[in-house]
Amino acid sequence: MATQWRPLRPFDPEDAQLMESQADRVVLMEEIQPFLIEIGSNWQFELYISLLSLLGVAPQDRSFSAVTTIYDDTFAGDVLGMCEAFLDYNKPLHADLKLLKKTLVDKLVISNTTLADPTKVEWIRRLFQQGYHQFTDPTSRTLCLLWALEFETKLGLHINSLESATTFAKELLALDPSLQLYERYAYMELNFGNAKMAQRICDKTILSLASSLDKHRFLYYRLKLEDDPWRSLYILYQAYYPKADSLHKAEKRLKKQKLSMKHILSPQMQRELSENLANDVDTALVQVRQSGTASRLEVPVIAICLYHQLYVHCIINGKSNILPSLKEGLSKLESLTAISPRKNALERVHPGQIIREWFIVSALDFLANSNPSPKEWREATLIAISTIPSQPVFAQLFVAAYKNNTMSQQVQRFVQYSIRSSMNKFDSPAPLIWQIALLKELYRVEKAGVENCCARHAWGSVAIRRIRQLFEDALSHTSWRSEGFVALTILYLAESVNAALWRLYLRFELKVGQVDRAIKVLYRSIHKCPWSKALYLDSIKVLRPYVDIDTIQEILSWLVAKDIYIRYES
Repeated sequence: MATQWRPLRPFDPEDAQLMESQADRVVLMEEIQPFLIEIGSNWQFELYISLLSLLGVAPQDRSFSAVTTIYDDTFAGDVLGMCEAFLDYNKPLHADLKLLKKTLVDKLVISNTTLADPTKVEWIRRLFQQGYHQFTDPTSRTLCLLWALEFETKLGLHINSLESATTFAKELLALDPSLQLYERYAYMELNFGNAKMAQRICDKTILSLASSLDKHRFLYYRLKLEDDPWRSLYILYQAYYPKADSLHKAEKRLKKQKLSMKHILSPQMQRELSENLANDVDTALVQVRQSGTASRLEVPVIAICLYHQLYVHCIINGKSNILPSLKEGLSKLESLTAISPRKNALERVHPGQIIREWFIVSALDFLANSNPSPKEWREATLIAISTIPSQPVFAQLFVAAYKNNTMSQQVQRFVQYSIRSSMNKFDSPAPLIWQIALLKELYRVEKAGVENCCARHAWGSVAIRRIRQLFEDALSHTSWRSEGFVALTILYLAESVNAALWRLYLRFELKVGQVDRAIKVLYRSIHKCPWSKALYLDSIKVLRPYVDIDTIQEILSWLVAKDIYIRYES
């Protein structure tokens, strides 16, 4: 069970029993008072996020992930998780397209163990409540409410308690009736399957908004409720021209004239819709250039405008125009790379990158639902990873699209280009680049199969040496990775990935039957990452059948001597 440590007060009656029962473990408030320092508001919120992450609740937005605990040595990432499942359980490598939808609309990544633990649930609820009442920054306060609403949404789906989540949402809206919370409320009803309620929220909000830019946020969810793309186009048209005929009336007219749905918009209406969307894109671009920032509360409206423009253009002119429209949209965003450097050292993701990333994900999601040809899909994933090489979802889809032996040369060229570019800047390649290379190699050996033979013989000595050398190269580079800001934070990030790679290296050697090499890898990894609790525990979980009891006792004694055994793991 998770416990929350706190110093005790000697004159507090409630603390007297604890002081008597565990006198050797007591730390008094007076003892730590001289060491308490004031922390800036930015750091307070980042530390607040880190505490949530320890409880299994992490923001989906990667701009929040600057403060990463040094103890994060798990396989939580998409690519690392796939590699671990393949090496440990022979689970087939598969890129899940549902990740695109989660990246688009989810604000939190919540582990199932957290949702199943009532103690953690109550603790997290209390943290959201404390954050709203204690933070002074309005953005941070609203974020606490947004996250609380999404947490209750996923908890309601997990325990099948939809009514309590809906009641909680209405209480939050009474507390802060902001557009961001209404948007999350529409998302909640959409997830709960209450299509009529979600439609009512979106329609009423769209009618009440004066700015066409603000309407795009609710139009995005409104279009999710429609199966027919031409109905979606008419809803977009209605947002600009509220006095136009209702959708029901327009459909009735088409039925009377015995026309198909693609005639619901006349050529003139199609041109007007395209012109209005182009104007909104230009206006949103001007706003971003003037503000120079991307709000943490919501998706930048320029990204949604560009997606709607791509959507309309492809429905009217054919879905073969998705890739050209994607490239055109990205060219419009090129000017954003020069604006607004990071406001503080904690912001790891540039505002322009946030916009491009969401736009690319939405375009990929639209393309995936349009039955693209393999060539179109490969080209789209290449555009995505080339534009945002730090996005794990893009990496996973990119390698999967080029997984054939002949196609994987494109992945190899991308990896070599990234390594060469980093080395030319006297830097090490990003850890994700090595993960891409490893995933590509595992896709190659997966075809050999191990049903009728062990991996050592099925994969062959050449492939085994190639993967082993890849691990050695990756581990020699990630230890001195630098990105030019917050040196300590980047050291933690690099070392966290380093520990996870060591753990994969250990599993690889066992997979190919090299027990002696695996034991050497274990000792090397403990020497390089002595703080990693998972590495010590791997000696029990992974290596236990292959080593004697004295070796296990020795490793466990190190674990106890370093006090790593008392650290709570989420």
